[in-house]
Amino acid sequence: FGRAKKKLERLEMEMKYASSAREGQVKRARILQHELKETIHENEALAAKLRREEAHSADLDRKIQHERALRLQELHRNMVMKGGKQQSDALGRRMEDAAANISSQLEAAQARIKVLEATKNVQTRMHSAHDGEVFAVRSELELERKTIQILRENIRKLQAEVDAGVKKERALADEVSRLRRGLT
Repeated sequence: FGRAKKKLERLEMEMKYASSAREGQVKRARILQHELKETIHENEALAAKLRREEAHSADLDRKIQHERALRLQELHRNMVMKGGKQQSDALGRRMEDAAANISSQLEAAQARIKVLEATKNVQTRMHSAHDGEVFAVRSELELERKTIQILRENIRKLQAEVDAGVKKERALADEVSRLRRGLT
């Protein structure tokens, strides 16, 4: 009986340890499940934010292209009227270069947004919450926001340059008109 009793006590102890281990595993599984839900929620929020940024970038690109076309038409028309075709071509090239530069920056921003979206998809498939990765994605989004702000500032500068060119051209047209009146 002594051996059976010891064996029974040992089995009871092992059952207690196994029960404690199962409870710990259940608690850990619940914690992991909660963290996974939080990660999925954060990833969905990031995906929505990325879609908004992509739409905003596309809208900026369309506006730049439209504004560029309008300004080039206006500059060409004004320069041809004044006989300053060389000035028009030089200014047009500068505007095209500036617009191409801004467009390439927008494309780079869109590419970075796609990279961020791919990162988000990888995180979803892994089903794990990594605060460092989420922080990195947020940092990259902040960098993209700053890049978009820089692009907006470049557009404002380009607009100011175009307005100054138009003003200068108008002044030249007025001067040509005044000189023509003086000759007649």
